[in-house]
Amino acid sequence: MKGSGSIGKFSPLATENVGPQVGKELRQRGFLAVIGALLGMLVYIWIRFELLFGIGATMASLHDVLITLGLYAFMGYEFNLTRSPPS
Repeated sequence: MKGSGSIGKFSPLATENVGPQVGKELRQRGFLAVIGALLGMLVYIWIRFELLFGIGATMASLHDVLITLGLYAFMGYEFNLTRSPPS
């Protein structure tokens, strides 16, 4: 029974959709959480390292994030809250 998509006697109990208003709020809160985390990391780097090493560490972190996002955009990958297998 390979490839049928069945997982035994289990079935979904409910399906939920997120409306546009809730999606907008989730997006805003997620953005604020990312900004807060970035600021926290920058404060830690500022305290932990000397100024020149801190600038280098910050630029390296920014570079890594931009390269990762660029690759996602270039390859056409979608990133969202749900995990779905590649098609």
